[in-house]
Amino acid sequence: GHGTDDGVVRDHNEDNFVAQEKGSLSRKIPLTYGFYIVADGMGGHAAGEDASDLAINAAMATMVEAARTLEQPDSRQMQAIARHACLAANKAVFDERTRRGSDMGTTIVAALRIGDRVAIGNIGDSRAYLVNAREIRPVTVDHSLVQRLIDTGQISPAEARTHPQRNLIYKVVGDKPTVEPDVFTVRMQSGDRLLLCSDGLWEMVEDPVIWQTTLSHQDPQAACDQLIDLANKAGGEDNITVVIILAR
Repeated sequence: GHGTDDGVVRDHNEDNFVAQEKGSLSRKIPLTYGFYIVADGMGGHAAGEDASDLAINAAMATMVEAARTLEQPDSRQMQAIARHACLAANKAVFDERTRRGSDMGTTIVAALRIGDRVAIGNIGDSRAYLVNAREIRPVTVDHSLVQRLIDTGQISPAEARTHPQRNLIYKVVGDKPTVEPDVFTVRMQSGDRLLLCSDGLWEMVEDPVIWQTTLSHQDPQAACDQLIDLANKAGGEDNITVVIILAR
């Protein structure tokens, strides 16, 4: 399931996403491949929309091309692909930013799934969560000032939600010639959901509500639609993008 919305406050959408599943890309791996990316752009005069679009296209092309050459679904190799996808996104946005001489950037969270294995690359404060009957677990860690303050015990997670600098991120796609993404791997079991989202969801809807809402729908699309609705009802202060993948 997937969806994106302007939100209540913004008059245009700087988020972009892709969610594609392909039958086996290689005769050696007879499994379904999934490619899922969320990017939240920033910069005036349509620069944010362009940045997130460039990032998604570069990351997607890199992931598909590299996934074709895999001999087996090895977690370490999959992590390398997710990392390279983020690096390609950064290069695409940085090159365009340099060409324009204007301010543009984006977050990215990019997931490659082969069978039950998922590798995720992340730059910024869009998030990946693993959701199941037991828990909602953030897989990624925000590259944000408030996350650093939480990690060092200076503020609580509750205080972070209203902190005046909660939108400041210190790692951005396109900001510098190179940026190192975080990479993670997840093994999905039947009934697990992988949820990717921009901060327009998680800043408006708290994790326990995301958890309950995601689990309350067998259909991932219905869960996405309700989460976007909840974010808008809570104020819809930003663009909202949600992608949910259910392991059957």
